[in-house]
Amino acid sequence: MLPVELRRLSAEVLAAFRQRGWRLATAESCTGGLIAGALTEIAGSSDVFERGFVTYSNEAKQQVLGVPQAMLLAHGAVSESSARAMAEGAIAHSRADVAVAVTGVAGPGGGSAEKPVGLVHLATAQRHGPTLHRRMNYGDRGRERIRLATVETALEMLLDCVGGRRQHPEVGLRLSGTQVAILFLGALGVMLASGILAFLVARLNGITMADGAAFLSVVALLPSLALLIWIYGWSAARSTGHGRLLGLGRLNLKWALAGILAGIAGAGASWLIVVVTQIWLGVPFNLFTAVLAANERISLGLVLVALLVGVLLAPLWEEIAFRGVLYGWLRNRYGVGASAALTALAHSLLHFDPAVIPALFLVFIWFALLLEWSRNLWVPILAHATNNALALIYAVWLLD
Repeated sequence: MLPVELRRLSAEVLAAFRQRGWRLATAESCTGGLIAGALTEIAGSSDVFERGFVTYSNEAKQQVLGVPQAMLLAHGAVSESSARAMAEGAIAHSRADVAVAVTGVAGPGGGSAEKPVGLVHLATAQRHGPTLHRRMNYGDRGRERIRLATVETALEMLLDCVGGRRQHPEVGLRLSGTQVAILFLGALGVMLASGILAFLVARLNGITMADGAAFLSVVALLPSLALLIWIYGWSAARSTGHGRLLGLGRLNLKWALAGILAGIAGAGASWLIVVVTQIWLGVPFNLFTAVLAANERISLGLVLVALLVGVLLAPLWEEIAFRGVLYGWLRNRYGVGASAALTALAHSLLHFDPAVIPALFLVFIWFALLLEWSRNLWVPILAHATNNALALIYAVWLLD
């Protein structure tokens, strides 16, 4: 008997495909037909499930699905290219509209340093659409659990193909609440330690806000760099070093432009909110504007350091931490709306500036929606960088 969750997912997949009038096929290696079994266990699945291929050996992959031998020799059966070729082969050798393929190392043996037990590549191919890939590392949790986890991910990918469920793009990191807490507590420790170090360096060297670039380098550049190293390093370690599992996938021109335009729109809206809030609270400055205001002449070095921190480092570490990890963890528990709001609240409070918290709260919800629509973390990173760049330009113009 399948777990209740897999039965529910299977029923969702069939209902979503039935509503579209689409049919599906499966191409399985490490799961040995479990995906097809999960779908056909639901009564009435015959109008959606077209056929299934179980291609366990390399020869079967070549003969049944048309996976090129040269590809298998070059990359191996457990690889992104093989999973994509299997899914596309299932489409070519069936009448299905969508096919899902899986290939991996279910254990207990057969793993290696490069391809450990628990590594699975999945792909979905559409007859009139793109082929999408996911690389999952479930860990050496036992053969049965790896195979069932693969079935669950495959069903979720099928739902994504028909828009049955908007999954967060960060699918490679399956984090517990303890792991998320470790990430953020570690980040807090890095922030405090780097802040104390920055204070001591500035104090010992007599560096003040009037020193412009030197002051920002100490109090903002070094802590931001330390946070980026900690957050990306920790997250990448959870995803076996592959940044794309954080949602950092390939970015096409359309979504790059969308991210930039979204950043411009967010900057305009947040500027209006900040102006109103500043007038109401009487709080005129954040760190960057305070440093700029403390300098009689705004030097090129000062602007470059501000750009490096505000437009490159801060958007990277903040989006990886808050959208790439925290939002992704909350998303699968509480849905889009609540997760976007909770993440935005935590992120905006980080800035300790009552004048900008309301604006940032709304902007960060906007970034979560961008991630939800694009399924690529680079889009909110671009929006965040654009937003910060415009805010910096405005601050320089205002104080010049």
